[in-house]
Amino acid sequence: TALRCVDRTLSSDLIDVVIDRWGSLAELPKRWRDAPPAPNDVASIAPRVAEVARAGDPLARGIWERAGGLLGNSVVDVIIAAGLADEPVRFAGSGALFEAADLLMTGFTNAVRAECPNAMAVTAKGDPLAGSIALASAVELPEVFGSLLARLSLTGKN
Repeated sequence: TALRCVDRTLSSDLIDVVIDRWGSLAELPKRWRDAPPAPNDVASIAPRVAEVARAGDPLARGIWERAGGLLGNSVVDVIIAAGLADEPVRFAGSGALFEAADLLMTGFTNAVRAECPNAMAVTAKGDPLAGSIALASAVELPEVFGSLLARLSLTGKN
């Protein structure tokens, strides 16, 4: 998006975020073509992009809304695969990206509700690991997570 801003002579604080992290935009495509950054390297600017979005930058807000929509599409895929598209399924977002829930939730919820209109957004009751363990227990799949469940029971982390 920052490169598109330069190409179209648009103004956005995203340009500064990218330059601060990776240097000159003129050389960025070649550098990334020769040595693509790891996903966690790209993700490392998410907090800065969130700051820019919260400050009102429409392009940064658009990035977060699209990200929410893509995450919502993943939820839809799971709901449909489980045969629950018409059911009042509860869904929540959790993990590091949802620290910016104020920026993600509209796109996230809209994407899910567009395909699964009876689905209901709820607040996550724990972190992603806790949710995985609860799901494994609820659907009687302890053989999949058995050793992990046993370890957590022994350490009292549940």
